[in-house]
Amino acid sequence: MIQAVFVYDASGNLMVSQKTGRVLSDCDTDRFSHVMFRMIHSATSEIECSVLGDFTICYLVSEYVTLIIIAERSDSEVSLTRTCQKLRERIVPLIRQGRLCEISQVIIENVYEMSIKISLFGLPAVGKTTISCLIMRDRIPLVHNATIGVEVKMVPEGIFGPNRGLVLWDIGGQSRFSSIWPRYLSGSSLVINITDSSLRSTLWSKKMLSLVRKSAPDAALLGVANKQDLPQALTGSRVESILGIPTIELCAIDALSSDTRETMHNAIRDALGMPLDDSEYDGDSASACVF
Repeated sequence: MIQAVFVYDASGNLMVSQKTGRVLSDCDTDRFSHVMFRMIHSATSEIECSVLGDFTICYLVSEYVTLIIIAERSDSEVSLTRTCQKLRERIVPLIRQGRLCEISQVIIENVYEMSIKISLFGLPAVGKTTISCLIMRDRIPLVHNATIGVEVKMVPEGIFGPNRGLVLWDIGGQSRFSSIWPRYLSGSSLVINITDSSLRSTLWSKKMLSLVRKSAPDAALLGVANKQDLPQALTGSRVESILGIPTIELCAIDALSSDTRETMHNAIRDALGMPLDDSEYDGDSASACVF
């Protein structure tokens, strides 16, 4: 799998550093960026792949842009070369038009184009990021940090069975991102509409379903009535009746139990038509509040 992509302008300035995998740390990513760019300055070919330790490096040098892809050593050089060429075709027009903020999105779309896309959508602070951690078996955050734009995570193989290429898109719910919600939702196989079980967030999600259906017309829809421990929380059945889509209940204290994770995983399997997997790995589960 591709672990990171770096984009430099014609002057050698780093424009975008997009981490796409879980193998490299942020420190490794920065180190690779600086080392590889120095190396390709002496390159004699426009595009080339080479092995460096546990990784395959693919780079492309052109008049407008230099691309560096870091992938796992097992990745096909032919596939990486094709991805590099496709990225150049899409990124160069963006550079010419000054639309640099769209480059990361293009990288994400190309890296994950063969994966099943699951989008988490809802107002800020309803629990999207925490639920994504629950799905991924990551440590549950103790402090709420708002998602800026979108955060993309590749679901590790084994959580939903072998050969299940799933990717989570945790979409920021702040209104300033509303103009790019359609693009983030596009191509989703499943959109999980998350509420905090308040009437306000439930009605907002109900209103947004028209946008979701327009942006991702082929996506399955799932509702989550989160924060069921709050005193004014609507019941899961009430949230479901308002949203008009299948809805499951979650609450903060349930994060202490593996039952919550299994409920979430089974709901995703059911929505995507996957068979239930009784052999699901039961790793250590972290505990905290669902924000």
